Parts: sequence; C-alpha cells; structure tokens
Amino acid sequence: MIKLQSRFLIVCKNRLAVWRSASGQADTGSFHRYFEVWTMSLHPALSRLSWLIGRWQGSGHGCYPTIKPFDYNETITFKHSGKPFLSYCSRTEDVSSKSPMHAEDGFWKVKPGTDQVAVTIAENIGVSEALEGTISGDGHRVSLLSTAVHCPSFGKEPHVTKVERVYERLGDNQLKLTMSMATTNTPDLTLHLVSQLVRVDQC
Repeated sequence: MIKLQSRFLIVCKNRLAVWRSASGQADTGSFHRYFEVWTMSLHPALSRLSWLIGRWQGSGHGCYPTIKPFDYNETITFKHSGKPFLSYCSRTEDVSSKSPMHAEDGFWKVKPGTDQVAVTIAENIGVSEALEGTISGDGHRVSLLSTAVHCPSFGKEPHVTKVERVYERLGDNQLKLTMSMATTNTPDLTLHLVSQLVRVDQC
C-alpha cells in the first residue's frame, strides 16, 4: 500500500482514473490492473478492424414488408482485451420516448493472416446469430452472412431464418450499418435496418 497526500490521478486514453480512499491510501495492485487494461496492445489479427474500436452513436430507420416503418437511436460499442477478438454491444431506443428497444451483445473473431471474420450475436428477443464474412480489400467494409440463426421454439412468428449485416466505414469517425433478413414469411433477404453513426469515444 502507498499513502497519498490527497488523490492520485492518471489519464489513460482520454479517461481519467482516480484512486482515493478515506484513509488516503490506494491499492497499487488495483492501479496496475486498471493501467494494464487501458494500455493493452491490440492483437495483430485485429489490425484491419482497429477502426471499429470505440463507442458510436447515431440514428437509424427500420422497415420490412410485414411491419410499419420506424426510427430509432442507436449506440454501438466495440472493445478489445488484447486477445484476437472484439467484444460488441448494441442498444437502441425510441426516438420520442427514449425507452429501450433492441439490445444485442456478441464477439467478433478474425482468423489470423486472413480477411475472414466470424461473429456471434445474442439478442434480447431470444434470437442468436452465427455469421461469417470477409473484410474488404481496403479494410473499410465488413460483410457478414449468417451460417446459423436460432429462434426460441415459443418465439413469435414469423421466425428469422437468415441474416446479412454490413458495416461500412464512411470516414474517420463515421459508420454505416445495414441489416437484411429473411423469415418464414419472407424467404428472400430483405432490407430491415439502416443506421449511420458517429464515433463519440475511443474505448
């Protein structure tokens, strides 16, 4: 343990961490663990996806032949831990009421030395997706197509049967997402969601 005069401050990638206790002491172990997280090197396999890392916010529009069109706000976060995968989180809310809508979490894994990407996503409605795809030649576009989609047996019909997701870099801090899907009622892949986000924070 080390004793502090008042407080101990450190800046890590635009984030300010403060260690202070009532006794004026700080746990050096906690400090080192925190510091290692924020200074961890990106795994080489993720180099072409490094532009995704951060927190993104923006708005989107949803449509489909069997539903009424709708608008939403979206926040997406990509993080890394030094391992050859990215963690992924997406949350949407109603534009007017700000009430939560859709939520999903998952992981992105890149096959080292290739442009191949594998993604797993779990959604709050009980649907889970396994997708695979490629990173484009310039690295600014990731196209994914589902290899498996699982819906709860008691889930509301129609069930999703196939999903296509595209993540496209429009600029240094701009991201466009499109999501198409097929269902038991609409067998062909059909556009469902389009959103455009701006990076607001580096994670």
